[in-house]
Amino acid sequence: MSRQPVSVDGLKDLEKMMVEHLPKSTGRGVLRRVGTAALGIFVERARDLAPRASGDLAESLAVSTRLDPKQRRDHRRLVSDDKAAVELFGGAAALPHAHLVEFGTVERHLESGGSTGTMPAQPFMRPAWDATRDAVLDDIAEGLGREIAATVARRAKRLARKRTQGGGR
Repeated sequence: MSRQPVSVDGLKDLEKMMVEHLPKSTGRGVLRRVGTAALGIFVERARDLAPRASGDLAESLAVSTRLDPKQRRDHRRLVSDDKAAVELFGGAAALPHAHLVEFGTVERHLESGGSTGTMPAQPFMRPAWDATRDAVLDDIAEGLGREIAATVARRAKRLARKRTQGGGR
């Protein structure tokens, strides 16, 4: 896992709008929808760049809200704020060797005298992130504005409908 600080202008205003106009659970849904769509840009690029020995690696790449137990442990060590509103992850879902493909391996000598050989690095995730980072962040900023406005409008319409139905009784 890599930590890279990023900065996107206007998110404070969007956060204020969400807090003032949407319940917390609805706000999480907005963040999840927008984040999933934006990370999809990165995952698609990673699929294009992934080595195609069998195709399994490229097909396993996905956006998810969950990590496997080992990834969860490693993530807890990296992230001090465990109360984040929404966390999304993009990467190889069920393949435990994806990091070996990305970073390669060195030769290891066994007690029996043999060796495991080496595997050269075939980076695909980092180049995908480097190529799509700005597009992903722009998509998040623009998508949040659109999605918050649309969700606030839908909510206001639903509340108005409930008031008119409830007022006639």
